Amino acid sequence: MRSSLTPKAWIPWVLFSAVLTACTPQSPTTDAITRDTRERAEAFFQVYADRSDFETFLDFYAEDAVVEDIVNGDLIDGRDAIRAFFDWSNPRVVRAHDQALVLSSLVVEGRSAVARGHFTEFHYDGQPLGPWRFMIVLEFGADGKIRRQEDFINYPDALLDPERTSSNERI
Repeated sequence: MRSSLTPKAWIPWVLFSAVLTACTPQSPTTDAITRDTRERAEAFFQVYADRSDFETFLDFYAEDAVVEDIVNGDLIDGRDAIRAFFDWSNPRVVRAHDQALVLSSLVVEGRSAVARGHFTEFHYDGQPLGPWRFMIVLEFGADGKIRRQEDFINYPDALLDPERTSSNERI
């Protein structure tokens, strides 16, 4: 069966369809989400490296965010627990460098970011510690807040508690 619409008659329908599509709200593209996630991740790591504005650092996290230290076995659940865990005001921790960390790479796809780098040397109770290599995986929500963070930090064996909870037990 042949259509009764001639090519000339299709033009208004094609134009109407194009205008309707252009006016219809579209969900963000993967490229836009990735770009936004990269900007958030870069800002997060800059604040983390500067280690001077703890409230801004905490504001990157959702209220119900989870931070998991895979190597040490820590599972920190919620922003209040994250505040206590990182505790930048602890006088026992003294930075030895201007930047607390150096970021060597950041790979971002959609709402996920994977960062590699190292924490610079610091002093804890006067004892020098670091530098320590890390890989940090961040999962952001649609609101731009970190929902989940997984830390893989190359701690020296002497600092790992043999009685620690293995993160493998949560599999």
